Amino acid sequence: RSQGIFYSIYNLRALTMIADVGERENINIWGYPTNENSKLLLAIKYLTPFILGEKNWPYEQISDYDKCSFIPVLESAYSFSKDDFYLEVINKLQKLGCVENYFPPFI
Repeated sequence: RSQGIFYSIYNLRALTMIADVGERENINIWGYPTNENSKLLLAIKYLTPFILGEKNWPYEQISDYDKCSFIPVLESAYSFSKDDFYLEVINKLQKLGCVENYFPPFI
């Protein structure tokens, strides 16, 4: 993909929304395969240093992307895990200019 980081954020947003709905229906998508080894949380943590600019994205990215669109993903992750890591990342993004309760267009 020519916009790999954008699509990664977009896909994680969709997956976290599905996981949130599943949680309300007593379907534990967040905790696959286990709550302690959540693949969804692992994917979010993998992407975080690229979003924060701590690492360079190793794949093609031909245009800018909105770092702030990662905030709803982090909020959902925190809601499930209660891991302060996600709040710390939200705080870092806010210091980079993102606003609290950011709801990006989902298109």
